[in-house]
Amino acid sequence: MFQYQQPLINNVGHLITFDKNWIYGQLNGSVTIHIDDSTIKLDNTYHIPHLIDNNLFIIGAEGSSTSRIFSLTTLTETKTYEKVLHFRGKENGIAWGVINNLNQIDAEWFTFDTATNEIKNIYPLLYGINGMWYVINEDLFISKKGAILTVHELATGNEVWRFDVESLGTWEEFGDTRSHKIRTFRYHEPTQTILVAVSGHKLFALDALTGAIKWRFDFKMPTVNMTIDGSELFVRNPAEYYYVFDISTGRVISEVDLSQSWLSQREMFSSMQTNPVIYKDYLLMTDCYRMRVGIFDKYSCELIDSTVLEGASGMIPFSNTLQMQGNRLYQIDAEDNLHILEWKP
Repeated sequence: MFQYQQPLINNVGHLITFDKNWIYGQLNGSVTIHIDDSTIKLDNTYHIPHLIDNNLFIIGAEGSSTSRIFSLTTLTETKTYEKVLHFRGKENGIAWGVINNLNQIDAEWFTFDTATNEIKNIYPLLYGINGMWYVINEDLFISKKGAILTVHELATGNEVWRFDVESLGTWEEFGDTRSHKIRTFRYHEPTQTILVAVSGHKLFALDALTGAIKWRFDFKMPTVNMTIDGSELFVRNPAEYYYVFDISTGRVISEVDLSQSWLSQREMFSSMQTNPVIYKDYLLMTDCYRMRVGIFDKYSCELIDSTVLEGASGMIPFSNTLQMQGNRLYQIDAEDNLHILEWKP
């Protein structure tokens, strides 16, 4: 059973949920914080908030070259940096991102100590190895460019190792011979494993420090989504299959043939959903076209409950993920309206 908690909130560009708290940035430049029983609205603030540990990092107002740090513990602003900090991720208490100088392209890496709210190191950003970046630790980062995944020293950009998937040879699709490409990757910090989905329906688990292959798996169809939760990897092709792997060993924990099980749900769900999110025992997705929120079992992928978003239209972007905290669900629709529902199993 679903019930709306409050009227729609309009013009929402970004949303963060944690515990029973939630923060949203609106397209008019304001940020609203709902924490415990307090509500705080910050006006004239750039609308992309970044939550890392107990701090909300807010990039300064548009046209400004400052970044403000707002503590969610004291509900006060604690620090201002005369730099535009774009946070990209966090591992082992070290946040990281790029520094953008006003009216210039991204210029430098930075690492940030979340315990002290201090920038630890700043490194030059080397565009000869660009692509998709991800910092592993204080020393190394991952770069993906075309068919090649490489790991580099953060300080110098020197290459440590590379994984060239074109060396795997070719594969056949619809009568055509194709070279392998990297579709996407994920990093699992506890085991220092890089999980790489490759065209040709392959999945590789690589040692992040050496590049050695820990394990691999071959699918029947391309991988569309990969989601990590704890020690498990969830891999999905919406129309074909759903797998759950033990990241350490590659053991298959669950395997579901979606080509059959989802046929009975075609009236409710199309083959286009928001990027899946794992929350406790649930797999969460919203149908991009039919505006239907879905709560699924994370191992069997069986539908537990669903409802249609009231008044929603258009196509919800894949990146507008369905979020859940406690029994509350949060979904931004295609027209930037935030829906907040309570679910009672």
